[in-house]
Amino acid sequence: MRALRAVIFGVVLAVALTPVAAVAGPFEDGWDAAQSGDYMTALRLYRLAAEQGHTIAQNNLGVMYESGQGVPQDYATAVKWYRLAAQQGHAIAQFNLGIMYGMGQGVPQDYVEAVKWYQLAAGQGDASGQYLLGNMYAQGQGVPSGAPLCRPMPL
Repeated sequence: MRALRAVIFGVVLAVALTPVAAVAGPFEDGWDAAQSGDYMTALRLYRLAAEQGHTIAQNNLGVMYESGQGVPQDYATAVKWYRLAAQQGHAIAQFNLGIMYGMGQGVPQDYVEAVKWYQLAAGQGDASGQYLLGNMYAQGQGVPSGAPLCRPMPL
């Protein structure tokens, strides 16, 4: 019994200490390509990851289409990718989608919809979403009229 335990321990230890080759996927390879300025490769790899539901790849595709990196600038396509990631709860994509609605880029300008997406991002602790949500309240855009700018602190 003791010998069997020693053999099992030895096998487990050998497996644990065996080097494992790091395998990068489409997102990681796309990130590397984007960082090196190879936007065409990044676009192809991000799209592959995005179509598999990778939210960061979806958001990054939105950024590429919004800014025209490796593709002609296309706000409607940017909105499509931001929306896919935002609907899965990706805070930065929610913020980005709010910007698109606030600016009317790729969608009709809609402050109520912008506030909705800023609120979702802000609720996850996204500082940019919190800031722009505060601005929307300060300017009275997309929020109920007479909405208080501040809430009193409970005693």
